[in-house]
Amino acid sequence: MSNSHNGWSRRGFLGLAGATAAGLASGASFGLPARADEAAIKFWDMPWGGTTYNNAMKDLVEGYAGPGGRTATYQTIQWANFQQVFASALASNTGPAASTGGAFQAFQFAKQGQVLYADDIIDKLRESGKINDFLPGTLEALKTKDGYVGIPWNLDVRPIWVRTSLLEKAGVEAPKDWASWLTAGKALKKNGVYAFATGAGPNNNFGYHGLVSLMINNAGGLFNENQEPDALYDRNVEAMEFVREMASEGLIDPASVSYSTDNLDTMWRTGKVAIGYHTPGLDKVLGETDGDLVVMSPPEGPHGDKGTAYYVNNIMMYANNPSTPDTEEFLVWYVNNLAHAWTVGKAPTLPALKSITETEEFRSRKQAVKVIEEWQPVCKPMAARSTASFAALASIDAGQAVTRFTQTMLAGRTDAKKALERLQSDLEDLM
Repeated sequence: MSNSHNGWSRRGFLGLAGATAAGLASGASFGLPARADEAAIKFWDMPWGGTTYNNAMKDLVEGYAGPGGRTATYQTIQWANFQQVFASALASNTGPAASTGGAFQAFQFAKQGQVLYADDIIDKLRESGKINDFLPGTLEALKTKDGYVGIPWNLDVRPIWVRTSLLEKAGVEAPKDWASWLTAGKALKKNGVYAFATGAGPNNNFGYHGLVSLMINNAGGLFNENQEPDALYDRNVEAMEFVREMASEGLIDPASVSYSTDNLDTMWRTGKVAIGYHTPGLDKVLGETDGDLVVMSPPEGPHGDKGTAYYVNNIMMYANNPSTPDTEEFLVWYVNNLAHAWTVGKAPTLPALKSITETEEFRSRKQAVKVIEEWQPVCKPMAARSTASFAALASIDAGQAVTRFTQTMLAGRTDAKKALERLQSDLEDLM
């Protein structure tokens, strides 16, 4: 699958509970890489951009020459069963010294003592001035009361896309606020076009992401500043009433409750939807280059707020490695050479470093540039209203509670407060 459609896997990190004792002991059934030279720093990476990306990063990492002659090895770990691969490898002390992975992976393993906090690395980056290269809010998203669980490197933002030809045909412009979104939706409906592209079917989290993004757009979020469930926050209720109104007005496809990501993309491709949340690379996913599909500017909520949800994918360091100081040196070097992922590896993701967004290769991606310039500054993590994420988000983010809630809201048949009450109860149980 494309990077865009693997988002649900890299964010949810639920394999720990499901791994069997036998699997944890041997790891053989999960296709673990062979044990590398103990003296080398083992770096595991995910297929963030296909073979071009992974080949480029393999060349980079295996060209590393650290203090004392320390070298590094590179291994690609596939998204399929990646949770079990990491869990098994760490339990048997055959895991990497450092890796990329799921956005909440570091939080879970840090809680178990498997991930080392990255504060010393952050200090080195601060001393060199590199710390100022990180985009706003990205470091904060990884800071816990015990320290930084990882180092931000790429971002998965949820901007709103529009198909301009359909808006023009309906005689409306891209929404500037929720009121004009409803107005545009009613005009589009006359042409048989939906105004809220979404889905809550198999392996499709865009519905849930869209709802949380609207809450954040209204200065809300599912958690309070202390990382406690707060689904019934008044701004959340207001945002979900907006969704219910769209559903009751017929601006949301009733079948979207069961749409997979492929179904959703087909709706975009065939002109059945004109407005909706997606990844920053929707145009690349659909193979469109004619400029008809564009990212709109962030709309204002009813109180003038702007915002959306995003995931801060990070690099983490593990307790079992040949030398913690040497691994820290390697990761400082790796962060300082991350531009290679975009300039040579052609990574389709968004970088967490400002300097990379200024490269010629990245600037050629017009829509991605707009996401960085207009959307990233108003982004908040899925933990909002908390600024940092936490371990429990992994089970919440990929669990049935949010899927059930999303399907209920998209159907438009239940009072928003009642649906949020059920979600609040579910979140409290999961926490």
